[in-house]
Amino acid sequence: MSDPATTITASFAAHIEDISTLAVNITDALAETSEVMVHALLSDKKVLCAGSGRFSALAEIFASQLVTHYERERPGLPAVALSASGCLLNAISESSQYAESLARQVSTLGSSGDILFLLAGTARDADILIRAVRAAHERDLTVILCHGANPHNVLSLLGTQDVELAVPCANPARLMESYLVLLNCLCELIDQFLFGGEG
Repeated sequence: MSDPATTITASFAAHIEDISTLAVNITDALAETSEVMVHALLSDKKVLCAGSGRFSALAEIFASQLVTHYERERPGLPAVALSASGCLLNAISESSQYAESLARQVSTLGSSGDILFLLAGTARDADILIRAVRAAHERDLTVILCHGANPHNVLSLLGTQDVELAVPCANPARLMESYLVLLNCLCELIDQFLFGGEG
């Protein structure tokens, strides 16, 4: 067994390196994302948040921060976390198939001008994400896709109105950490655009 201090130091160092790389490479795309979301929110549209696999938890966190608040008290913003609950997924699977779990919710809840904010995970989830993006485009939603080092075939579906947030990270644990920092920064940008000041 390795020395715990060595493991801890290496874990923090990997996190710092990934976040530093992300900060350099994602500034423009993150600013564009916040502007697209703010435009939709000011037009009385909503943000549908979804993640594949373990990243669905982060989608729920992001939606909750929009609906309640991030760091400052402010009016709630219309956001919905697409459900990953067993009950809903079982019901959808009974009537169609598991791969339709997100697409069915997008088709049902999404309206023209809304945003579909997707946190992509592993290649095993590609079919679910592809169907969700297609459903979003059928309903005239703008798609914002966050993905790691392997964007799979989902990236090819993005249109000119969509936004890509590329996080150059292949390790799932580091990707989750990077996504969380990205989401917190996005919340801060949205608050600043809508309510001004530094928080």
